[in-house]
Amino acid sequence: MGILNGSGSAANVTNYGILTLTDSIISNNTTNAIDRGAGGLYNAGIATITNSTINNNYGNRNGGGIYNSGTLNLTNSTVKNNTARYNGGGISNYSGRIFLKSSTVSNNNASNGDGIYNSQGQLSISNNSIISLNQGSGIESKGSLSITDSLISNNTTQGLYSQPELYSKAGNVTINSTIKDNGQEGIYNLGGAVSGTTIINVNNTVISGNGGEGISNYSIANVKNSMINSNKNTGFSNVSYSATATVTNSVIREL
Repeated sequence: MGILNGSGSAANVTNYGILTLTDSIISNNTTNAIDRGAGGLYNAGIATITNSTINNNYGNRNGGGIYNSGTLNLTNSTVKNNTARYNGGGISNYSGRIFLKSSTVSNNNASNGDGIYNSQGQLSISNNSIISLNQGSGIESKGSLSITDSLISNNTTQGLYSQPELYSKAGNVTINSTIKDNGQEGIYNLGGAVSGTTIINVNNTVISGNGGEGISNYSIANVKNSMINSNKNTGFSNVSYSATATVTNSVIREL
């Protein structure tokens, strides 16, 4: 097993080419970079991380654990206890692609997107991945997002906060998973007054036990074959006059 730790003005592991990291730990790194400021791993190339842990790193700007603007494949791995000053305590994805499989992102902290922050990128979460116990939102997405057969739970604010960047093309969101026991809304779909709408497609999903609405929708939401129950406020709320929702073959109830 490899252990990579240290501190400095850049991430401890920086990749612009092709990187394969297996059975390794990136831990206890601190960066004071004034640009992106990834704490553990900075990836602008193609990185494949398997059976590894990225923990206890600090990024002075974005990406306490990982900053990605390339292609990142993260499998059977854990990203935990990382902190970023601004966006993405665990992972920040800026115009890159991330494929998260059978992995856990937990106990991370940042100003925005405490577990994962996705800006104008493509984020795919699948294969029983877990996004939990982050000190804020589990995921803040301003790009394309797919969550399949995974768990988003026990984050202190929203499970998912979705809003496109200003003046940027909105990304669609597809969810087939469980979102439960988050401190505020299960899904908060804000859309964007300048950048346009965000369409969330929720199918075969359970949304329960959240501290606010199950789904709070300002944009477009399509819900099918799903269960929304036992959320503290309403199960589903179309918050603005321009919000549009279609609910099919689903159950929305208080208990």
